[in-house]
Amino acid sequence: RIDKGLLVVGVGDYNFDFTGEYRFTATTSSTGFIGFASKGTLEDLQGFFDVNFGTGVVTNGTLSFQIINPVTDLNQKWDVFFNSGSNPLSVLLDSTNKLTYTEGFTITSSKIFNNGVELSGGTIEGYIAGLFGGVGSNFNGRFQLRQVGNTGNHAFGAFIWGKIAIPDLSLPEATIESYDISWGKWDNPLEENWVVVTPQANGQVQLQTLNHLATVNPTPVANLQGTASYATTIASAFIGSGNAGDVTQLVAGMDVDFNSGVISNGLLQVEVAGSQVWEIDFAGSVHQGLVDITATGGSLMNPGGLISNSIDANLGGVFTGNQAGAFVGGFNLIDNINILNQVDGFYTIER
Repeated sequence: RIDKGLLVVGVGDYNFDFTGEYRFTATTSSTGFIGFASKGTLEDLQGFFDVNFGTGVVTNGTLSFQIINPVTDLNQKWDVFFNSGSNPLSVLLDSTNKLTYTEGFTITSSKIFNNGVELSGGTIEGYIAGLFGGVGSNFNGRFQLRQVGNTGNHAFGAFIWGKIAIPDLSLPEATIESYDISWGKWDNPLEENWVVVTPQANGQVQLQTLNHLATVNPTPVANLQGTASYATTIASAFIGSGNAGDVTQLVAGMDVDFNSGVISNGLLQVEVAGSQVWEIDFAGSVHQGLVDITATGGSLMNPGGLISNSIDANLGGVFTGNQAGAFVGGFNLIDNINILNQVDGFYTIER
């Protein structure tokens, strides 16, 4: 047995080989959990991790559960992400070289949501550990977790996950499809360098840039709380064009504090036809559901170096999806030194 702090992870099997790559998660034959929380009832524990027994490396670990208390109207969701850290699984060997334990996974990140809103300072620390048992067919896990800075908010318990084949990797649905965003070039281009946001009678919002048009279902962000970071992901999409050709790559990101309404650390990088790279720093605010973004710096480069550091950048956008799961941004960029250099379009970034 191995003691990890107050967490006893138990005794493992001696009679099976650890080979191959597998996922451990709740299955029809190996499932179940028991848990306790200081502020309510621990419910709906889910998760999985992937392990390569050849290398001893654990990846893609996730453990999530809810803490419910109808008396205090508490509805928290804890998400913990983990892997095997800088070292592979700790290995203890018997005379036949057939015993493997996990002493404790490395927590890489975590989040706490309260009634669907991410808590500021909702960092989780503690232990997730366990052992492989059942002739290698299951993982008997234990956890002891607490909110950093709030020792009165903690949870602990045990679970059993079975072994399955690692599912084939499939890409997530693109944001423009999952959030029903439509965009394209339009027949009535703007004459000014603006990103125009116009509410529609059906509750949607229309975004207009110099040459492009988008229709979005907006999130009522005036009711949101907490903080969030948005960035380009594999679900992101973009559309745009300029004097040098079509936009061929786009990366963006920003931090949003829905409590104060402050948008910070904004960055937009746009590559056009592999020959131009526009880079814009921005900041802004969210007030009564409206998004106001202002460029704080910018440049235009090509393979030969800097073309201009005087950029007329007009930016805008709208949040969309449940709990503002994505942001649809619009941009019109013009080089003040040579106004023939310009680009405009739209992009999505995800929470």
